[in-house]
Amino acid sequence: MMLPLVSVIIPVFNKKDFVEEAVNSVLNQTYDNLEILLIDDGSTDGSTEILKDLALRYPSKVKLIQQTNKGACHARNIGIQVSKGEYIQFLDADDILDSQKIEFQFEVLKSQPKDVLVFGRWEYFDDVIGDLDSENFSFYREHLKPFELLIELWTKQQMIASFAWLTSKLIINATGLWDENLTLNQDGDFFSRVVANSSKVVFVNDSLGYYRKPRYNNIITTKNFDSAKSLFKTFENYQNLILNFCSSPKTKKALIKNYEHFIYRMNAISPELCCRAFEKIKSLSGKKRPYVFFDSKLLFFAQFIGLEKAIYLKLKLRKAFK
Repeated sequence: MMLPLVSVIIPVFNKKDFVEEAVNSVLNQTYDNLEILLIDDGSTDGSTEILKDLALRYPSKVKLIQQTNKGACHARNIGIQVSKGEYIQFLDADDILDSQKIEFQFEVLKSQPKDVLVFGRWEYFDDVIGDLDSENFSFYREHLKPFELLIELWTKQQMIASFAWLTSKLIINATGLWDENLTLNQDGDFFSRVVANSSKVVFVNDSLGYYRKPRYNNIITTKNFDSAKSLFKTFENYQNLILNFCSSPKTKKALIKNYEHFIYRMNAISPELCCRAFEKIKSLSGKKRPYVFFDSKLLFFAQFIGLEKAIYLKLKLRKAFK
């Protein structure tokens, strides 16, 4: 019996040093019924020539789609729209899948309803797989109530790499497309909706992928107003999404952790958005002054003098003691 087709969507923008290794990790999968959709997002570094060569060498597996630079989310959306598979595997052009990643996950999925979601292990690496320590996350387990996985991730400020999932087209269609207006935390936004549209989330212990550690100028490490606006928007989306399922104190605590993270990450970039995040915290906590001194000095004093002034004083003191 023919195995269901899995569509592997790889957006590529200026990844000439890594993309062939990423594609080879898909070509080497023990699960054989795959289509590989390479979306060249206007590369200018020689990636295009590598992609064309791969498409020529593996015409039955690899399809190349070229577009002017419109961003990774647009590229992924194009991949979704042209995909023919019953399942979707996302992979960034600098990450790597273990050769049995898809096989192990499909072995679980084949006995499950189509609205069940699976994810596997993932490890950071720098230059060579295994050069960084792996971590055994507490969320590596089955989640009968999918929204509880989101609450745990937000409370502990952890993430799941986008390639760790294998998602049915049924769930993708219910989820909708990637938000092309976002420049930061796009995968968190998309996969929170994917999780919310699943009936159960199953962890596959033997499934593995490798996440290349971001460099200094990577979009993940970038701090500017656009990235601040994007991150804040995703945290608002989380709040709107999860409160449809559960409004327990545990849920609100998880949402507060997101807004606290935003304030500490972006206070030097956008004090105005941080003030909005602080108001969200107070609203979720149900308290005008939710912090004691040892919780957070910045947020404790912000309760009395305002967050914008507290941020200003913090930055001034940091500069004085440099």
